[in-house]
Amino acid sequence: MAAKVLQPGDDYVVTGEVGSQILFGADWKSKEGFEDTLELSVVTVEYEGGFKDCVWPGNVATDDLYTTESQVASLRHMNGDPSFPKDEKEQIAVNLTDLSNDAQAVIFIVGCTVQSDMSAPESVDIVLRNAKHDPKLSFAVPANCRQPGVRSIIAAVLYRTGEFPNWEGWQLRSLMQPYEKPSWCEIMVQAKQAVKFAVPGLTIADISEAESMCILRTSEDRTLADICKSRGLEYKAPEKPPKPEGEEEAEEEAEEEPVVGGLRTLRIDVGWVVPPKPPKKEKKKKKKKKDEDSDEEEEEEEEEEAPLEFEFNVGLFQEGGENVAMVGAGGSENGVTFKGDDKEVDEEAEAQKAIRFTITDQIEISLAEVPSEVKSMVLFAGNYNQLKWTQLSGLYARVIDADTGTQLALFSYDTRQPEEVFEQKTGIMMLKLYREFEDTNYHPWQMSRGNIELTPEQLETLKRQRNVVPMGDESDFETQEEWEKALKLEWRIRGLSLLTFGETSEEGQAAAGAVAVYDGKRNAEGKREDKHCRVFYPNGDCYIGEYRDSQRCGSGVYMFKYGSTFYGEFKDGHLLKGTMVNADKGIYVGDWLEDKMHGKGTYTYPDGERYEGDWEAGQKSGNGKYFYLDGSVLDGEWSLGQPHGVCNYNETTTYRATGVYDAGIPTGPWNFQTKKTGLKQMGSYKYEKPEQEDEEIPVPKPGHPNYLGLSWVGDGTATCGASLF
Repeated sequence: MAAKVLQPGDDYVVTGEVGSQILFGADWKSKEGFEDTLELSVVTVEYEGGFKDCVWPGNVATDDLYTTESQVASLRHMNGDPSFPKDEKEQIAVNLTDLSNDAQAVIFIVGCTVQSDMSAPESVDIVLRNAKHDPKLSFAVPANCRQPGVRSIIAAVLYRTGEFPNWEGWQLRSLMQPYEKPSWCEIMVQAKQAVKFAVPGLTIADISEAESMCILRTSEDRTLADICKSRGLEYKAPEKPPKPEGEEEAEEEAEEEPVVGGLRTLRIDVGWVVPPKPPKKEKKKKKKKKDEDSDEEEEEEEEEEAPLEFEFNVGLFQEGGENVAMVGAGGSENGVTFKGDDKEVDEEAEAQKAIRFTITDQIEISLAEVPSEVKSMVLFAGNYNQLKWTQLSGLYARVIDADTGTQLALFSYDTRQPEEVFEQKTGIMMLKLYREFEDTNYHPWQMSRGNIELTPEQLETLKRQRNVVPMGDESDFETQEEWEKALKLEWRIRGLSLLTFGETSEEGQAAAGAVAVYDGKRNAEGKREDKHCRVFYPNGDCYIGEYRDSQRCGSGVYMFKYGSTFYGEFKDGHLLKGTMVNADKGIYVGDWLEDKMHGKGTYTYPDGERYEGDWEAGQKSGNGKYFYLDGSVLDGEWSLGQPHGVCNYNETTTYRATGVYDAGIPTGPWNFQTKKTGLKQMGSYKYEKPEQEDEEIPVPKPGHPNYLGLSWVGDGTATCGASLF
């Protein structure tokens, strides 16, 4: 049966043709070089207007996952379920008969993943169907939903008609309303406003910003400033500048002036959810072994599965991954405090949150007290008793402004993984909180999927941003310049979702250190694999570009600690072809082998002179030309970085010469010819290095008659005629 196409605003009465279980699906064709870009979510709203539940890739089923009789989730993300056909790349199943009777509206939302918007796919197909695929409803996607900057669409709403509790039936309306924010959790206000016609009990009081927040997907990061702005909060660095030199210290009795406004303290609530156990089956009985003839029976004892437990830690790291501290349960250090059993949880407030879970620990981070040497903080959880991950239906970390209680961001681990993914894995890296310059070029470049052809100005900006942490003593700033530099730093937060090995929190700390220095995606094996990643190395170097199989491979920019920068192509972790800009402004463009200049290339010296030709193992070797500032050119054979063999020299205005170099020194017979008259002279050079000359001399030009210890021994003959060159 052909699909029925619904235009925006069209209504459709859902009858028995669709059935009690429907599938919300999407299929799309990605542009070349782009990964899959879309994800689906389904939100339910109560008849009185309150938020009910949501399913999305980070929350694969509802809180009341199982009903007593059917053992089927009312909302469930179906990716990876072989029992459902894969006509679409992503599907969510909605079991209408299992939905709570107080749920009146089901909202279907299409969002974008990291580094994409709705203009990225070449085509998008959004459908609704029953489990048997017949009939199929297809939603027309208007042009305004495919514009650059559109990152989510409220596709449709399925709602109950009649009055609670005696509903009459279901009706569907196509909406196709575009929004700039990427996920369902950030457009909760708009979603409720969009479906107000379907939920008469929904009032303005039910439309609250408190239900919305930023969802942190794997490898996605956001600035705290942007998150705060979207939540109506002010973001302001809490540190204070140092007092001007010569100003007397205030008396100890004087109260310190408080910092007004801005985000000062974060609270991270962590916890997990396990699916409810299915109803207990009737216990089997067996005869007692002691008396074969006895009819007495005893209940067979069932072994209870040990509960899943996680140990949470926060690792603090310097830029190159060096560990500053690790704070765990009950600890307090460097501005990070685990509240432990002393936490106070407002159960009523928790019940109103979009994603609900049992809070097992709370972590407070005072941003002002984090030492200036700390570049990043990594939150990781260890399942060190190695219990089955299949017990886990959700692992969460919610970031909150501790001063106002406002939700900022939520991390949710995607548990839709094959069981073999979890084998022998005991830990998971959840979040990374880090700081860097607010005007960094990396993030705009990453989001635009840009190439590595950088302008000199961009290179200088990247180099300046290398030292992203002020060099003060702890949180003290010794100079006004350091303070002004600190003001240009901003905190960012990144979702990780990386499973790791290890049997102790110390081993987890080592894994966290590796995470702290890497911003990018990983493959199924946990290896670094991303076209637009960033890595900080222990030696102070930094790389931005492509990684494959945990090696630099493809296009990238490598910035050395002491100022040199390479941008070009890499292979198997080594430089292959590209441009090296040295700290002294010398520039090489050409081929490389094992991180040395090798093959064809051009090196331009800081003073403007340059060499074009062959290179071997980092030195000029083979045929090449050396161009002097005065316009003269030395063309010939080179070895070990020096002219060696037959060379031709073309002076700018006066003469030409040909002869032999030996390890960079003109030697033996040479022929000269003046350009103006054509006069030729033949002779030879004899070299006597001056005693006081200890330093290496620049590439010598064959001069006439003498040059730096070279003595010209001519034969006294001069002829006119054709050029010897």
